[in-house]
Amino acid sequence: MDFIISLVSFILTIAILVTIHEFGHFIVAKKLKIKVLRFSVGFGKIIKAWHIGDTKYTICALPFGGFVKMLDENESAVDESEKHLAFNNQSVYKRFAVVIAGPLANFVLAIIVFTFIFISGTTGIRPIVGEVVPGGISDIAGLNTGDQFVSINNNKTSTINEFSLQFFQALRNNEAKLEIKSLDDSLNQLYIPIDDNFLDGIDNSIENYLGFSFSMPKLEPIIDKVLNDSPASFAGIKSKDKVLKANDRNVLSWLDFVNEIKNSSNETIQIQVERDGKLLPFTLTPNNENGDPKIGVSVHIPDNFRSDWFITTKKNPEGNDLIKNLFQSGNNFNDMNNGILKYKILELRVGFDEKKHGFLNPFDDVLNDNIPDSSTEYDRNSYKPVLFQPTEPTPNYDIYNCNMVLKDNGNGENMYIEDNSEVFEGDMIVEFKFNKSKDEGWQWIPIRVRHDKTSDYKRGNRNYGNAYHVAESVWKSIHNPITRELITSED
Repeated sequence: MDFIISLVSFILTIAILVTIHEFGHFIVAKKLKIKVLRFSVGFGKIIKAWHIGDTKYTICALPFGGFVKMLDENESAVDESEKHLAFNNQSVYKRFAVVIAGPLANFVLAIIVFTFIFISGTTGIRPIVGEVVPGGISDIAGLNTGDQFVSINNNKTSTINEFSLQFFQALRNNEAKLEIKSLDDSLNQLYIPIDDNFLDGIDNSIENYLGFSFSMPKLEPIIDKVLNDSPASFAGIKSKDKVLKANDRNVLSWLDFVNEIKNSSNETIQIQVERDGKLLPFTLTPNNENGDPKIGVSVHIPDNFRSDWFITTKKNPEGNDLIKNLFQSGNNFNDMNNGILKYKILELRVGFDEKKHGFLNPFDDVLNDNIPDSSTEYDRNSYKPVLFQPTEPTPNYDIYNCNMVLKDNGNGENMYIEDNSEVFEGDMIVEFKFNKSKDEGWQWIPIRVRHDKTSDYKRGNRNYGNAYHVAESVWKSIHNPITRELITSED
């Protein structure tokens, strides 16, 4: 089955690459008014064909290639009236453009695909410390088992791959500033020296050099599904059986069990499982599937396994986090029973009018000659909701982003719920308070639903909660509070 999937994937990949490649030649030739006689995907017997204009489009039986056939005097006689449409009669620049268009189309495809993967999100394992080597660099710096790497030199490291990438980036500085999240959720900073000869040793992986190993996800050796007519089903193995031994060797994880099967070389295996508190022995012989021994079982994956160990990160083209992760750690990722905090990100908005409040985007306004002045007539439609971007002080991050914990409303549904346990939705106006002492993204706290303003808004009136100047004034008072010393001083 694996071979079939691999073969189909290979054929599909080749078909896509060839089609895009030939389409590059085709579209440029068309744009340069070169006559295209045929555009074919695949070789051999024609499965389907149709004409559009002067071009015949075909899909052929063998999807391992394709071609674009253009009018060319070097291949066949060309009517005098069409010689100006032949490929061989075009200027060297046009012919070069047609030839280079194929590889260029594949290059553009690669950019699009990787950009899509980059932005849509990549999944990786969280960078959690497993064992720390006594006396090693990490041990001396104060790294402990269970610590999670948050960033290196202020660059986020959400996954092990991102940690590795940022560590190599830090080689230029000969020092890495690590931000660590400990088991008690406290954030600490460690400084790790990096020698100039770090890359000299052939075995100098990051883990070997720093003296620690990452904590890797482990699955218990519990059977989930047993395939019909498989060695496991014939032997009598059932779902929910827990494998304890294989060939008299203890099995502590699913990986141990898989390795025992691989090392069996398709010979008979003695297996001991636990079922309903009883120990049961089984004997089976794996099937040989494309050189790999298989017994026809799958592993049981707990509901919270992926959220505990894996994380999906999304990036913008600059490589910065685009959308924050849907899961945030509990107190201890090594505790598989630990709860996962689920939240969504709200974008807080206020009412804004450029006539009253100044420029929302001065560069666009200048370019578009859209500069309000004293003679500009007030337009009530210019009052609109915009993301709250305060000044004095100006935050160095998107302050309008608000992480909202999803709470159970009592019916098993995760909802937005404010301090007074009132559920609110996206089309409601909610009053928030700001707490400077909390972490970025968690500083806004919903305190009550403004039913008066929500009702006004739902009637079609332009009520967007606070206007910008009101929110800005409150923002200033939060960060520059009036104190007794300020009142009694000459300032």
